[in-house]
Amino acid sequence: MLVIDFDPKMFNDIVKGEDEMRDAIAGAVLASILKVSGRAKFYAPVKTGTLKRSITPRFLSSVGAYVLGGVVGSNLKYAAMQEYGGPTSGVGKGGYITGVHYLGTAVAESKPYIAEQFKKLKFLKR
Repeated sequence: MLVIDFDPKMFNDIVKGEDEMRDAIAGAVLASILKVSGRAKFYAPVKTGTLKRSITPRFLSSVGAYVLGGVVGSNLKYAAMQEYGGPTSGVGKGGYITGVHYLGTAVAESKPYIAEQFKKLKFLKR
């Protein structure tokens, strides 16, 4: 799971109006989580396609009307096993799955893009 969140102290006092600021942050978060989601789907292992289809971006908000973050992940029980690897269970199995790191790779690959999205926000302190 990728979580992008902000410290409200990052914002200058004299800047755009509240609505413009919220919209700009929402746009940067949306672009970022869509990028990571797309790359995670590209790198996800495919047997039936269920894991790939389950990878979704989601907004998180917690301070008033400001969108403060986003999450990319899957709700499937085996998604973490595919990401990190681990021992299998069940009759006659007893093996080990090597992690594919589809989400970690997507995050690492997307970091420059994410940074660029937030550099565009003129009201953030540098």
